[in-house]
Amino acid sequence: MTAVKELARHEGVTVGALVSRLLRKALTQPEKAEVLYLQEPRAHYGFRPLAGDNLVSNDQVNALRDEQGI
Repeated sequence: MTAVKELARHEGVTVGALVSRLLRKALTQPEKAEVLYLQEPRAHYGFRPLAGDNLVSNDQVNALRDEQGI
């Protein structure tokens, strides 16, 4: 709050006007502005699915569980 008061005094505006302007600016910026501040490479988690039509059904999973006694 002290920083806001100091900045408002420096700019010669009221605290309310400054806060309103800053909030409006933050809410109306395009989403790409967020990416500019990101310095880390995008993280990859989990695994990449295999290409192709090799889908496994729940019935196949359940059958394997039954075979393994899980």
